[in-house]
Amino acid sequence: MLALLCGVHLSASVCRDGGGSVFRDVDWYLQQTATVTVIDARPSRGDALPGAVALWHGALADNGDLVDVVSLQRTLAESGVSLTRHALVVGDWNMGWGEEGRILWALRRAGHNHSFILLGGANAIRPVLKSSAPPVSVPAWNVPGKSDVAVTQPANTVEALFVDARQPEEFNGTFEQPYGVARSGHVTGAVSLPFWSLFMNTTCMQSCDVVRGRISEAGWDGDQTLVTLCTTGVRSAFLWAALEDCSLGTRVHNYDGSMMEWASRGWPMSNPSDASHPESESTTGPTTTSPPPTTVASPADPTAAVTTTTPLTTQATPTKVTASLSSLRTSFFALTASLFADRKS
Repeated sequence: MLALLCGVHLSASVCRDGGGSVFRDVDWYLQQTATVTVIDARPSRGDALPGAVALWHGALADNGDLVDVVSLQRTLAESGVSLTRHALVVGDWNMGWGEEGRILWALRRAGHNHSFILLGGANAIRPVLKSSAPPVSVPAWNVPGKSDVAVTQPANTVEALFVDARQPEEFNGTFEQPYGVARSGHVTGAVSLPFWSLFMNTTCMQSCDVVRGRISEAGWDGDQTLVTLCTTGVRSAFLWAALEDCSLGTRVHNYDGSMMEWASRGWPMSNPSDASHPESESTTGPTTTSPPPTTVASPADPTAAVTTTTPLTTQATPTKVTASLSSLRTSFFALTASLFADRKS
């Protein structure tokens, strides 16, 4: 199954054209410049995009988790992001961690329906970027946010397929330094679709036909809800965006807590690298008294939800465990920022 998703059929691939619901190209930007606010989602390192709103995803989080909708909308408005203008999020593309996906996911969560990701990232837009500054004063957002996906009820559920955006060695449990995740391996039943495998080169991302084929080969039946996850919900947010852009005919959700939460709570995981415990509900770390369901709500309004804050019924967790988990996620965000600052300096 892993091989099916990691195998990239390059001969049949074409670049995504920017005509979907999430991605836009430079030509679109040039046509819409007067009504576009460019958001620079990259870590700060002294090469800011002129006229862009600098917005690091950590500013929209509390202990690693996305803040509530009211706080989210307030921070976005204070940063210079207006509901009356298109929001075009720019990141490092194939050289980053998917930060632009995380910002886009937050914008959609906050109710900004005219928000997009730029194909090709900062290198694509820099030569043509207009230097005019965005509005200094932005009015408050008076719109409802997108509702979170609720815990499923037996009468109204669909089977969820977890799609893991991490690298194969993280998924397989062979990665020596899993960024603070309590246990190695992956959610039992999940399939692997590495975030970086979406990119064919510095300007091109795989077409929806190719991505749809890859998840279908892995066992997606076309009706299952898709839940993306990674370490802390950043790479998986970009994968969420890539899948959402394809209009797959099913709901796609990003799991904010991702493996940092899942593994720490002792929920069911598989570790192919551990011959003695290939399927394990709990090996190390804190545990709960019962395993979670692998289903998520199917809302009556298909536009109502874009995020899964937790795909299961949350049970009481000791304060010490919660504090430790929050510290790990915050440290991971700081680590990714410093890694890319060093990488590009």
